Amino acid sequence: MNSMVTGHVATKVSPRATLLVRTSEELGAIRDEHVDTCVWRRALDAAAERDLAAFTASRDPFESQLLVPSSDDIATRLGPMFSAFAPPELRWALAKDVVSLVQLYREIVRPDAIRVALSLLADDACRRFHSDELGVRLVCTYAGPGTECAPDGAVDRRALGREYPSTELANLAIVQHTRAIRCAAVGDVVLLKGDAWPGNAGRGAIHRSPPIEALGIRRLVLVVNAPPARES
Repeated sequence: MNSMVTGHVATKVSPRATLLVRTSEELGAIRDEHVDTCVWRRALDAAAERDLAAFTASRDPFESQLLVPSSDDIATRLGPMFSAFAPPELRWALAKDVVSLVQLYREIVRPDAIRVALSLLADDACRRFHSDELGVRLVCTYAGPGTECAPDGAVDRRALGREYPSTELANLAIVQHTRAIRCAAVGDVVLLKGDAWPGNAGRGAIHRSPPIEALGIRRLVLVVNAPPARES
């Protein structure tokens, strides 16, 4: 198993500032002021995807998180994060992919420090559609359902800060055109521009974690972002 990634799909540009791209280089488009979400559609190696699904189904939830100065060697700092993964070939393939994505994030965003979290989740995490108080966040789901994204044209941003009797009602108010919601697939690399990106206040990409708790589903998710200045 030399690589976890086997292919790409054709580029498609959404009129709602969401880009679907075919190469990692094109993810740099997230820096464009008219783009709030950038998705690199890619497929994992079939054997790696099967092994990751089996690992996720058999283990208890956990989160491994590191704050890494951007100048540090990424591979060396992240190495201990993968000690729980077996067999060895899965561990090396996952480590190689995660390190490459963190390095890619560093090249695109150019942060002073990078927060890397690899989590096995059994709950719904962020159930309500929202935007992040961050610059840019990278999310890649290695097992289970992927992040749900709502294009800007389907969102009523006035509903984001309001109180509702339930999360379900809040989501229906925030995303009025539910057919426009798109779910990232296993292996997809999603860049979400947040409200803290320069000039993007109030325009952050709207997204949420997929509801999995009631279904007994688990997810293995990588999240990469630059921490707020006070943490770095």
